[in-house]
Amino acid sequence: IRGFRIELGEVESVLNRHAAVAHAVVLVHEESAGHRRLVAYAVPQGEPPKAEELEAWLSDHLPPHMVPTSWVFLDTLPLTPNGKIDRRRLPEPPPEGEGEPWTPIRTPVEGILAAEWNEVLGRQRRLGRLDHFFRLGGHSLLATRLLARIQDRFGVHLPIAELFAHPVLQDQAVVVEKALRGTTEGPPPVAPRPEGSPTPLSFSQQQLWLFEQANPDLPVYNIPERYPLEGSIVVAALARALETIVARHEVLRSPLIERAGSALQDVRPPMALPLPVIDLSGLGLAAAAEAEGLEAREAGMPLRCEALPLLRPTLIRLAPHSHTLLVTLHHAVADGWSLDVFNYELALLYGAAVAGRANPLPPLPVQYADFALWQRRRLRGSFLEQEVDHWRRRLDGLPAALELPTDRPRPAVSTFRGDRLPLALPAPLIESLRDLGRSHGATLYMTLLGAFQLLLHRHSGQDDLAVGTPNAQRPDRRLELLMGFFVNMVVLRSTLTREPSVGSYLERVRDTALEAYGHQELPFEVLVRQLKPQRDRGRNPFFQVLFQLLAAAGKKESLDGLTGEPENRASGTAKFDLELSLTEVGTAVAGYLEYSTELFDTTTIRRLLRQYRTLLEDVAHGDSTRPVTALRLLGAAERHQLKLEWNDRQRVFSGATVVHELVAETVRRSPDLVAVRYPGGELTYRELDGASGELAARLRAMGVGPDVRVALCLERSPELMVAVLAVLRAGGAYVPLDPEYPAERLRLMLDDCRARVLVTRRSLLERLPESGAAVLCLDPPGSASDVPTGPADPPGPAVHPDHLAYVIYT
Repeated sequence: IRGFRIELGEVESVLNRHAAVAHAVVLVHEESAGHRRLVAYAVPQGEPPKAEELEAWLSDHLPPHMVPTSWVFLDTLPLTPNGKIDRRRLPEPPPEGEGEPWTPIRTPVEGILAAEWNEVLGRQRRLGRLDHFFRLGGHSLLATRLLARIQDRFGVHLPIAELFAHPVLQDQAVVVEKALRGTTEGPPPVAPRPEGSPTPLSFSQQQLWLFEQANPDLPVYNIPERYPLEGSIVVAALARALETIVARHEVLRSPLIERAGSALQDVRPPMALPLPVIDLSGLGLAAAAEAEGLEAREAGMPLRCEALPLLRPTLIRLAPHSHTLLVTLHHAVADGWSLDVFNYELALLYGAAVAGRANPLPPLPVQYADFALWQRRRLRGSFLEQEVDHWRRRLDGLPAALELPTDRPRPAVSTFRGDRLPLALPAPLIESLRDLGRSHGATLYMTLLGAFQLLLHRHSGQDDLAVGTPNAQRPDRRLELLMGFFVNMVVLRSTLTREPSVGSYLERVRDTALEAYGHQELPFEVLVRQLKPQRDRGRNPFFQVLFQLLAAAGKKESLDGLTGEPENRASGTAKFDLELSLTEVGTAVAGYLEYSTELFDTTTIRRLLRQYRTLLEDVAHGDSTRPVTALRLLGAAERHQLKLEWNDRQRVFSGATVVHELVAETVRRSPDLVAVRYPGGELTYRELDGASGELAARLRAMGVGPDVRVALCLERSPELMVAVLAVLRAGGAYVPLDPEYPAERLRLMLDDCRARVLVTRRSLLERLPESGAAVLCLDPPGSASDVPTGPADPPGPAVHPDHLAYVIYT
């Protein structure tokens, strides 16, 4: 399973040794699309044990891949006439995630929690007290929604870590009951603001508003959505539905303005919303290309947060029964969750308008301005101080920047130009990653995040870095059906100390994420203002790379009589150096890596995506006890390219020219060019030629010729350059010796190379051991009195390219 060999008999043997198990058998259950899972059938000794108890027992004795993920408890195991277990008569296991035996609800708190679970998970099934929230499809975002509902129903505030620590319904009920007996109180609920109350910006809006004041007319905060619509469309009904949404959500008609020195939301009354229709149906085959250009221009046309509209729709007619609806929203009034709300309401309102029915949606209990006012009142006093103190400790010592290698230098001020490349991760890989994360108490989000952080660690060479992640930040269930900019950026710090294993690293990522979720209310804008990090206009503070995993859209509705799924389009911008945005699509994951084109080339980003995929596959299918440093980034093709293609240094040598002849050619062509610079002076090619020629003549007179070694023990100086060239001109091979080396090492090198001549300086002679080489001393820089005058470089033996040029000891 997932590349591991499973010994079923060994799993059964360990399971049968548990005191609560009378008999057990383990099978591999084949699912659709080739997915396989381990299923354990057990006859308990008395009361059925909890699956977690049996899983913990097996985990103590077996590797994670040999622990069953589904459990079926039976009164007896079916037998053949011969008394053996009849595996063919074992019942089908329940769908994955529903493997716990059903045990009835016992307490009122359990019953309320079960109802809230069904609501949050978007399913209606009989829940038992042993059901597991995350095995039923729960994840971090749904856990946040469940917390808001627990607070609303019971009036208690639980940290998200409690839900991860107690994912089983009966255990969660115990936590709630304990909190009910305590004094822990959560924040007050969001309530409608009194008439005449101020309408301040939320902290997220304030950060965006300040950015737009400094960077006007950029489409960085456009959210361009595309809706391909096939079928017979009623344009008037679509326009009415859009207009109703704007009337329903105050934030969509509330520009951010400055009044009396303060920024606020200027809530406008409901108004008409134009829906332009661009008819391209007469262009025939050219309509699609023209529509593509229109879509790109629409996505890149800036919306301003200080003016209406904040939602801009356009309908393109490609053919009588083929349309594309473009909706561009400003980020100040919407986020990813808001898009799900928008899509759901658009479908219901369009269907009602087509049928001539009234608005079917109930009134909203609160508006976004109510939340902004609530947030301002919440974030003050001791609560604010506690949150700031936590993040100050958590981010203390964090490097100012993630130093990824870039294709171009970072500009002083960013223009936010960007692009994106797609990424698709297939269902089998995602299922393996889910299983791995589950065995270490981590969600799929945490597993994908951890792998991405490892990729960044490898490329930056940093063992301490931070990644940003958006958090939904809807702490009250009244906010679930509201559009607005609720999302808050949370900083996730990652350290690679003590070379952790894959499993322990995942647990570290989980703990970091849960700790951050527990302190997610502090707005990023306040964090920056309070901690005052080192600022750089070309970089985002604290993090320059963002990661997010979006859950599959919950309430999927299509427009009445029309087919087509909404699509998010690129706006040609990038808010960060890199942004990996992934979305669950069924059992697979798809998304994109958005990047700053000021820093990166497309080929670099394509390589990063390949390496991320390779890393995920190695994480999913390898042993989780391996150190993370052993994980592969390069696939087979990339390893071949790096080791063989890029490292292919064999070349056909086409000429017979040697180094000193090339220097001589430069002397003839440009004798007065500077050849050597050194502190206090320089040598021209003419001077270098003269000095090296004289020394070459002396070396030849001392017996230097082809393949004869000459040791050079000189400091880094112009004499060293003269000596190297002189040896080559004499036909010999130079052997550089560092005068700072220990005497014993210098002796070994001199003995080993068997140099005929040693060129040095008198001041260095005392450091050099005795050898059989003739010694030629050079005077200090600027003097050549030790080099005899005479014929400069008389003709000597011919030097060929295959003669020895140098010997270097490494």
